Amino acid sequence: MKHIRITFLFLLCAIAVLAQQRGFKPVNINIDGRETLLYGQSHALLIGNSNYTDGWATLPGIVNEVKDVKTALEKSGFHVIVIQDLARSQMDEVISDFIKVYGKEKDNRLLIYFAGHGCTIHPKSSKKEEDNMGYLVPIYAPKPSGEQDVYKTRVLGMVDMEKYALHTASKHVLFLFDACLSGSVFAMEKAVAAGIDSNTGMPVRQIIIAGSADETRPDKSIFCQQFITALTTSEADANKDGYLTGSELGEYLQTTVAANSGNSQHPQYGKIRNPKLDKGDFVFVLPTTKPIAGEKTATTKKSPHAESHQSDMENEWTDEFIMTYGTLRITSEIDGDLYIDNAFIKKISANNNISLNIETGEHNLEIRGNKPFAQTIQIDNDRTVLVNAKFADKAAEEVVDEYRSCNNSYWRRLYNVVDEMPFYPGGDFKRYLFLAANMVYPEQATKDHIEGTVLVSFIIDTFGNVTHVKVLCGIGGGCDEEAVRVVKMMPRWHPGKQNGKLVPLLYNMPIYFRIHK
Repeated sequence: MKHIRITFLFLLCAIAVLAQQRGFKPVNINIDGRETLLYGQSHALLIGNSNYTDGWATLPGIVNEVKDVKTALEKSGFHVIVIQDLARSQMDEVISDFIKVYGKEKDNRLLIYFAGHGCTIHPKSSKKEEDNMGYLVPIYAPKPSGEQDVYKTRVLGMVDMEKYALHTASKHVLFLFDACLSGSVFAMEKAVAAGIDSNTGMPVRQIIIAGSADETRPDKSIFCQQFITALTTSEADANKDGYLTGSELGEYLQTTVAANSGNSQHPQYGKIRNPKLDKGDFVFVLPTTKPIAGEKTATTKKSPHAESHQSDMENEWTDEFIMTYGTLRITSEIDGDLYIDNAFIKKISANNNISLNIETGEHNLEIRGNKPFAQTIQIDNDRTVLVNAKFADKAAEEVVDEYRSCNNSYWRRLYNVVDEMPFYPGGDFKRYLFLAANMVYPEQATKDHIEGTVLVSFIIDTFGNVTHVKVLCGIGGGCDEEAVRVVKMMPRWHPGKQNGKLVPLLYNMPIYFRIHK
């Protein structure tokens, strides 16, 4: 039996719909007096490692600091995911899956924030500072000692950041590390904090690090405080145009963190050493920025050849990350919200036909409503895939009817949505760990190479018990039975509340089966 790899996609599907919609609004900026689309979507991943072991000091302050950063980013228009206390393999998987889900669209902006310890390894074969190797420290990693090659397998290095930077098609990615380390694949050079110009929308990978090698990250982070100040005020906006660029942010943090720490911390910032990924600049729209209509808050500094230069750069970018598309046609017998890869697409009605052009590859399709539907689809270049969205199983209706037909009035109302939704003890990531630890890939599914999504429905009663587990949409090969088995093993949840009272709730949960290659 092969243990299943429950990916970070599971966590993304568990995030509330309101949080999903927050980062899916386009961001327009003013360039040369014209409204210009800069970003289609905005997504941030925050990782906070605080409960360290094996010689590293714990950093309890990170828990609240990450919450504060989340609030500031949400106000800045980001959809934010927060994950706490990860081991090395979990950090790699979470970042990779975040990029896999949200890094497919060219016009997206991605922000990856890490708070925790960092370390720098000085190679024995070289004394040059540029040969130093910087690492982010997972919670179970020891302090550096002994064989360097062995230690590198326990931490996450800047070479891994280069991999993440290159494996996303999104044009703007900003890495913010509230940790102290040095040595990277990024050019850590003092740059002019430019405002909005004709190159701003070009592809870029930027990084800002809270401190250098041999410096220590304090539990109460000055870097975090100054970052939030930069997002919520105009202090870091060097040219006062209402926008905060990644270069302006780097310059501001480098100056203010050093000053407020008594020169005990010296932030670094820069861009990746890649001529196709170092021309643009990450942009935040500050809360002080006025509406675009009628405003001319930022002007370009165009050279005579700026437009042709930009066109050439965009052509190079397209060649580097070429996108291919196929057609998805859906005939729906279900009312609800259509999601593809956990991104809201549109509302659909029963007996409605829709056609969409989407990127080639594997996608997860869901219709979320009173009668949920889920299916994994494969889109090929210039091919059409037909999906008939039916309510695949009457199990959920039967469950509801069973409760509502009881003589006991306690069960006569079964909720789908309540004021306070039920949650797994310890949160979504603990649920992720539980599934990863207990699920095994069915032998028949492995033999037949069956992969896909099993949509499971169950009731969380007023005591938090998980009952009436049913498969709404299955894939066979033993995966349906395995999903039900493990869901039934889950401990008590914290029950839902409506108007302050505990109530039973019907909960739908997609579980992804992927053969780990």
